[in-house]
Amino acid sequence: MLRLLGSLTKTVSRFGLAVLNVGMLGPLRAIGRMSRGITRGLAARAAAKRDLEGPVKDLWLVVGLGNPGARYDGTRHNVGFMAVDEVARQNSIPLKKAKANAQVGLGKIAGETVMIVKPLTFMNLSGESVGKISRYYKVPRQRVLVIYDDLDLPNAQVKLKLNGGHGGHNGMRSIIEHFGGKKDFPRLKIGIGRPSNPRITIVKHVLQRFAREEKEDIDFAVQNCVKVVESVMANGMDKALSTVNQKKKKNKSSSGGAAPPPKKKKKEAAPPPSREETSAPANST
Repeated sequence: MLRLLGSLTKTVSRFGLAVLNVGMLGPLRAIGRMSRGITRGLAARAAAKRDLEGPVKDLWLVVGLGNPGARYDGTRHNVGFMAVDEVARQNSIPLKKAKANAQVGLGKIAGETVMIVKPLTFMNLSGESVGKISRYYKVPRQRVLVIYDDLDLPNAQVKLKLNGGHGGHNGMRSIIEHFGGKKDFPRLKIGIGRPSNPRITIVKHVLQRFAREEKEDIDFAVQNCVKVVESVMANGMDKALSTVNQKKKKNKSSSGGAAPPPKKKKKEAAPPPSREETSAPANST
């Protein structure tokens, strides 16, 4: 009798364990999937960190200039940030905060390895981040493409140049200083125009947000910048320069209809002061 009871107890125990295992199978599988997902995420993050910390062969830096913080979002001076954000978005390059006080993202554009760089130093100190990153990754100046706002271009006009001066732009002035005074690096300018009202200072103008009608044109200019950056990576700087110039000529010559009547000459007002002649909030203009 005792043997029979012992055998029956073992059978019931095994059956109970089997039922418990079947009931726990779903949650156990879910926990396993979650664990594998976390492991893959950590591995991807570690790989991305290694990529950012290690040497990167034939790297391009695409730098957008602007001021950090919600206060400056959408201002004329931050159009460089807008452009590189869109370049990163359309090319699936995630941006993250990294060394040298800059937000960066590493990825591919048209087969070229590209690092998007957004200095977080405020405009006047942009060269600190750009200089450190270019030296750390041993990127030659000719492969540092800087995108920024330009007062002397009409609103939303985009212009690609192989080199040049700072033109009164303090972010560019800082980069040139940190490049040891060398100006031989490409730049992509986005026009923001000068203030039409002479009573508005340059500082106030560049730190203002775009008017609604201006913003529509700027959105097109930002999309144009994405195409120019992709063209530089796909075809090289010389080809991109010639293509951009040809498009400008076609746009001027292909406008149909009669030429507009000449405007009456108005008495010229004194030109607004340049950036360096204005008193600006520290490091932001």
